[in-house]
Amino acid sequence: MMLGLDVGDYASLIKERAMEEKVLINVTSGTVIRLIPPLTINTNDIDMLISVLEKIISRI
Repeated sequence: MMLGLDVGDYASLIKERAMEEKVLINVTSGTVIRLIPPLTINTNDIDMLISVLEKIISRI
């Protein structure tokens, strides 16, 4: 599974803040954050990612 989210000019900022939270994301095309979870991802990992992204996005 691969997921791309177009977040506009905020992509690099989101990537930097995610790294501070120990979450690895990739930026492509300058505006898209690309999420490629491992095949062994579990619901706890997904919940953590959603929580971190909500925290980051709410502060922008």
